[in-house]
Amino acid sequence: MALRTITYGYEMKDGKITVCASEAEVIEQIYRSYAAGMTFVQIASELTEMSVRYFGDNSQWNKNMVHRIVGNARYIGGDGYPPILDEELYNAAVKRKEEKACAQKDVSPLIDYLRDNVKCGACGGRMKRIGKWRSREKWMCTCGCKSEIYLSDKYLIECITSTLNRTIENPTLLRTKADQDTYNPSQAVIRQGKEIDRLLDQADLKFNIVKQAILEYARMKFECCTENPADAYTEYIVEKMQRSKLTELDESLLKDVCAKLLYNMEGTITIEFKNSVQITGNKGDRKDERSYA
Repeated sequence: MALRTITYGYEMKDGKITVCASEAEVIEQIYRSYAAGMTFVQIASELTEMSVRYFGDNSQWNKNMVHRIVGNARYIGGDGYPPILDEELYNAAVKRKEEKACAQKDVSPLIDYLRDNVKCGACGGRMKRIGKWRSREKWMCTCGCKSEIYLSDKYLIECITSTLNRTIENPTLLRTKADQDTYNPSQAVIRQGKEIDRLLDQADLKFNIVKQAILEYARMKFECCTENPADAYTEYIVEKMQRSKLTELDESLLKDVCAKLLYNMEGTITIEFKNSVQITGNKGDRKDERSYA
């Protein structure tokens, strides 16, 4: 497959690099769209839908192709290339690109943790954080599930904090009923217990025989016990939650006690703790949030 050897927007004529008029129009369109707020993905999709050729018969664009174009100084005369753009438009697009790059680098460790651990409560898919959507960040399900509420960092953190505070106020919510179900005797165990009762009722009690029967009974009962690791986690989590209500979200507490964070599309958060108990909080403050619609 042939590869493009000259920067998009230019062509060779009589051994000289000159502007390709049709491609120059595309360059200007890309810069104007990006400076106006479109993403690289959106611009690439638009160019592909319009069947704009990149090279030869290839009209399939992707975000990396657009990314390389935005910020290439050749379009304002760099490296001896004839300019295509005026510096004002070029600088506007480059400024936005640099701001987005800085914003992605400057996210807090808490946001990094949430990006790795918040899942969609509807489908279980990953929730993606878009660094800037119109005027601020936005969280969206990567599988396309629609939220009733505009999900910003502020709203997400508020919901998680509220759910943790509900648990701090009432740690009994973390208790499970599993303890009651960890021992289920089999018929053989029941019969062995009756056999011991029979041996103990005999007038001529044979100590060694009864002793062996009791030891065997204990072994059989032990085998009917099911392990429940959640019990150990529960005590650990309850201890961690014995604290004052949170005024801000504590990343270290999340790491200690949470297994999953599920965002429900009606605007609530369900925390699945490490002992498998799930607790759902209330909706956050919606006064500065708006619907997707």
